[in-house]
Amino acid sequence: MIIVAGVILSLLLATVGAQHCSWVEGKLNVVWNPIEEEATDYYELQVANQHGGEPFAVYSSEKTQVQLDFLVAGTTYYFKVRSHRAGMPSLGPGTWRKTGTEFQCATGMTPRTKASPMAHGNTMLLEVMRQSEYTYDVDYLMNHNSGDLDGDTSFIVSSSQDPDQPGFLNVTFPKSVFSLYCLEVLQVIIPDTVTTNGDDRFADYLSCNDNGNATDPLCGCDNFIDRSLSKAKDQAKFCHNSSGGPCTHAFHDCKCSCTDASLKASANYVGMMPVYCGQSELLGYWYSTPKDAECQETEIVGTVRADGTSCTWKRYPEARVVRGGDALDFGGWNVSSGGGFGMLDAAQVRQNAQVLRNLFDSQPYQKWSCSEATAEMVI
Repeated sequence: MIIVAGVILSLLLATVGAQHCSWVEGKLNVVWNPIEEEATDYYELQVANQHGGEPFAVYSSEKTQVQLDFLVAGTTYYFKVRSHRAGMPSLGPGTWRKTGTEFQCATGMTPRTKASPMAHGNTMLLEVMRQSEYTYDVDYLMNHNSGDLDGDTSFIVSSSQDPDQPGFLNVTFPKSVFSLYCLEVLQVIIPDTVTTNGDDRFADYLSCNDNGNATDPLCGCDNFIDRSLSKAKDQAKFCHNSSGGPCTHAFHDCKCSCTDASLKASANYVGMMPVYCGQSELLGYWYSTPKDAECQETEIVGTVRADGTSCTWKRYPEARVVRGGDALDFGGWNVSSGGGFGMLDAAQVRQNAQVLRNLFDSQPYQKWSCSEATAEMVI
């Protein structure tokens, strides 16, 4: 350790270069050296609360210096850094390098001033959760689907009837990774949507990663399986069977098409679909987040770029992470058969969503207000 201008710096080495951290005015500054020999476009700082532990939060940045404003004073944290290969199509599985050597930093005793995600005059905050697919690692949002806590839990319940068997996303529940994100989303008005049940602040929902390539996920016109889970009016408006007739529950013989205007809007704005899963009570919402509309770290939501495109949603750099096994160990998780998408028990969904909320909140970080802002937003 050395002391510079009265600030204690802890210096350790890792595969991504020398690292140090400092606690200043209730915030932890963490710095590491860039990788010189390989092209890198992103870094991910993983945060754990015990030596060798799984991260309960990650912080991603294009920079090699980040300021963490969500940690608790007087606490020791354990960090690892990994880098992302430049030019890869996503931040998904197979595009990251191995994590570096673990290092630890202790936060100071001065508590921070409460800092939370902020919406601006023309934006709103949206909290979403994503279950990683094809990987037991954190999975980011670009060209992926997610949901609010209740909406995503409805999917988990329906697809995890046997926790020890791989479900729809090719992962088992105990090892599954659930990441909670806060998004800043541009306020827009999009008329004549099909999947939103009339909420014109969102585009039509797209089904993402249907191409089966987790390294380069793509999104297309929402498939009938997804649409059939919602009772929104005219949900199957653009869906038909091979004979050109209306779709039934024979999902394999049903395809959906979308208008050019719908596809254009969904490629430029966050898509949304309310989820009922075969019963009358609204369970939550699912979202699609188009890759090309994601704001970069230095972009302000709503920025019009030189090529004429706009960025319309931005992911807060911090994501909060839990695993299915943590939920089982935490207590209260209802593992009874969810009955499939056609007959979900709303009470079971609410119960398990609350377990996940309590599990997220039990981790050693400051509570954020993204969920509070979302709760106030009637959708």
